Amino acid sequence: MIYNSDNHISVHAVPPPGRNSSHHRASLGNTIKIPRLSNGKPYFVRLIIRDSKISILLTEAEDLEYEMVLEVKVNIKDICEDNLVWAGFTASSGGIEGKFEVWDWNIWQIKS
Repeated sequence: MIYNSDNHISVHAVPPPGRNSSHHRASLGNTIKIPRLSNGKPYFVRLIIRDSKISILLTEAEDLEYEMVLEVKVNIKDICEDNLVWAGFTASSGGIEGKFEVWDWNIWQIKS
């Protein structure tokens, strides 16, 4: 696991009845193999949750192909409580201050 980078993407989850945390101990997986996210450019992210994995894809423009930057194996049922999953974002630049904006995001349920 990578804990000392100020530029990374990480997936966090704590099984119930615990509470999720931004602390690195709650990280299921992370990567630093991404562009510098504090460079002022907007990025587009796709988060795909399937039976046994969470995948994060990233691109610099909506019309470009998304690149898989992180895939974490997880039993989704282990991190659900009453069939609910909490989703959210947290950010840090490693500096004294930073500006982080989430312009839009959606969650779709895809039934198979």
